[in-house]
Amino acid sequence: MLSALRGEDPVIFMEPKRLYRDPTLAEEVPEEAYTVPIGKARLAREGSHISVFCYGAMVPVCLQAAEKSQENGISLEVIDLRTLLPLDEEAVLASVRKTGRALIVHEAPKYCGVGAEIAALLAEEAVDSLEAPVLRVAGFDTPFPTRSRTITSPIRGASSTRSSESWHFDTSHISSSRSTATQSQHSK
Repeated sequence: MLSALRGEDPVIFMEPKRLYRDPTLAEEVPEEAYTVPIGKARLAREGSHISVFCYGAMVPVCLQAAEKSQENGISLEVIDLRTLLPLDEEAVLASVRKTGRALIVHEAPKYCGVGAEIAALLAEEAVDSLEAPVLRVAGFDTPFPTRSRTITSPIRGASSTRSSESWHFDTSHISSSRSTATQSQHSK
């Protein structure tokens, strides 16, 4: 965040809140102020078989997958992209040229997601290095609400809240006169 505050260009800074809430993800940080360069990826785990590109909340997930894969003799190189624009193209290309395989993981929808941009970069700049097609693991191609938010319906005053089990729509404010009128038309 300090890099964003100190920089001259506008920056959109996004952090997944759930990373703050997971005590297993706690890391040591320096007490003095430090910056993380914008546009530079981080090698989160060195590997030799597959390059895994991720950012945000997917970094710990990919690191866990790398540990499990290592048990099966598969060495995943995990690259934390950190920033999406500018993208550290050099780090992405160098990793794929090293491993020959690419897996892109992100929470956003697969269609028109950042994974498509990285896949295009690899197709344009490193196709000769690829030993297999680029794969993407991403969110569903549909918008979805978060659990604790209220969603307003186009019907005035109607709202819904989503629990982890089901949707509940509060329709108590809707007049029953329309349904009565509809029933009387059908009975004629």
